[in-house]
Amino acid sequence: WQKSIQHMNGIYRNEWRDLQNLYLPQQKLISKERIGSRIIRRMGPAVTPLVRLTPFLTPLQIKTLEDAKRNLNPFRLRNSQQSKLRQLMGYYKNTSRIQEWGKLVV
Repeated sequence: WQKSIQHMNGIYRNEWRDLQNLYLPQQKLISKERIGSRIIRRMGPAVTPLVRLTPFLTPLQIKTLEDAKRNLNPFRLRNSQQSKLRQLMGYYKNTSRIQEWGKLVV
């Protein structure tokens, strides 16, 4: 188990964090209004967390993050993430008695 926890933490610290924060735009809930039984949600524009955070950063921090983004390739990050997840699922397949895990390994 210890090995799988380290493997998952590596995925989150490297590929997942960079993809989510630098490349994948996300919408933020601005307001929620209830009209009778319906709930109307108003969403803001879809921007990356990096763009949303830039007003609160110093110019040096912004430059560092933009340089990091420029040096990364989102397609390689995604492929690396999927590869590591497949390795993790293979680990569970080999150590688990549940037969369904084999269907997740690609």
